Amino acid sequence: MSEKVEMKQLEDGSEGDNPLNFLMDCVGADGKFQSRFNYTYNMGFMMINGMSALTLILALTSQEHWCHVPGRSDTNLTLTQWKELTVPRVQQEKDEASFSKCNMFNFSLPLDIAYLQKGWNESHAEIVPCHHGWDYDTTWYTQTVTSQEDWVCDKELYVPNTLLFAKVGEVLGEMFIGQMGDAIGRRPVMFLGVLLLVLGRCVAVFSAGIYTLFLAANVVSSLPAGVIFQSPLIIGMEISSVQKRAHIALLQCVGWTAGICLTPMVAWATGGRWKVFTILSSVPCALIFLAYKALVLVMNFTIILCVASMSGNPFLNMFLQSLVEFPGFLAGRFICDRFGRRWSQAGAYCVAAVLLFICTLTAAEQHLTQLLIVLILFIKFCFTVGAYCAYLQCMEIYPTCLRQTGTSLGVLLATSISTVGPYIVYLGATVDVRYPYAILVLMCFLAMICGTLLPETLNQKLPIPLKTLHTSVKTRSTGASRRGKQKRITDLRTDRYNYLLLSDF
Repeated sequence: MSEKVEMKQLEDGSEGDNPLNFLMDCVGADGKFQSRFNYTYNMGFMMINGMSALTLILALTSQEHWCHVPGRSDTNLTLTQWKELTVPRVQQEKDEASFSKCNMFNFSLPLDIAYLQKGWNESHAEIVPCHHGWDYDTTWYTQTVTSQEDWVCDKELYVPNTLLFAKVGEVLGEMFIGQMGDAIGRRPVMFLGVLLLVLGRCVAVFSAGIYTLFLAANVVSSLPAGVIFQSPLIIGMEISSVQKRAHIALLQCVGWTAGICLTPMVAWATGGRWKVFTILSSVPCALIFLAYKALVLVMNFTIILCVASMSGNPFLNMFLQSLVEFPGFLAGRFICDRFGRRWSQAGAYCVAAVLLFICTLTAAEQHLTQLLIVLILFIKFCFTVGAYCAYLQCMEIYPTCLRQTGTSLGVLLATSISTVGPYIVYLGATVDVRYPYAILVLMCFLAMICGTLLPETLNQKLPIPLKTLHTSVKTRSTGASRRGKQKRITDLRTDRYNYLLLSDF
């Protein structure tokens, strides 16, 4: 008798707010299946996929460089002594004079070393651009794309242009691939995204010498940047209980942070060989095909680029700014559940704006470098809290039939804006080091204002259109016998049908 009542409620859509809630009540929204799925895909797979997020930034790092002048191997001069004879010094604002990166003294080869050491006056020497290529500091990186292809001096814009094309790829992916999750299902889109990522990275490794092909490969690998994160998260939230939403989002964020923490360590372990660590951090994403059963905002992107260009051990700098996301996500979950999504992210960006303003005052002072590093780590912590709140809230605002489309639209807009990130950093490197921090202050205030305009979603049910789901349920039941319908209801209570239900989504 109870099964007949359940079937009647299923067909009429009369149970609670919507039929999907009734279905999940029958199945159970807090069982072993949901736990296995979320820990496997929203944490484990995210850790593997997160490793590829910082790969391009590390591969495009510009090593310290200077003009190559032939002849040093025939002398017993140290590198510094050789540069004193062959490379002019340039005065940096508020800094000591340093060796030029793009110019050399005009000499006739072979060099007369004895004359240079005794009677040469550099004040009368002609300064010319590098004729014989460049030498690179290999302290941290054995080779990057920049040093391999000499993307320095007159070609230094190749680096921000490559990052721009990668962001364009993310925009195109959110525009065309994002909404496919609502049309053909989350799982096929996730598989397609991983395939594009791995193929694009592999092609990029062997095409750096052909700039247009290298750009195209990076566009392809960036197309699924958003959807492979959204798909498992949306599935997990749709099949799990309301109380587990924040936990699921936290699992994915923890997996993501673990992945981006591993990336610089892998790069360090490989001696900074960009081809090796690019393959090691990207190809493992293909492990998703062996199983049946993945939001970079502009401020996060820009602060990562700022950290990548700081002095000192670049791998340790990248590791620390990645590691700080762990406490950031934990704090984000606690604050979101305690104070709500809207005001939590507004408060995080407000604190970040204050810290960035302090950075603006201290960035130009060399003796305050350690203070600047500490401030940036706290800023990254605030950005992580804000991004967690926004990411979680984005999943809770849209109805089921438009959840991935709406999420992709939000990521599309954020990614479009973040294309200016490399140029903000470039502006700071070439004009004034304080500019990136000043710009980020304004962006924090804008994010804070926009965040307060969103509705509060704490402890609210995921919105699902009744008409769409009711039609879907009746269509599945058409042509079936009463006995078949009763068996279908019984099967809903098993994890096996929960798995089939996931496939239909």
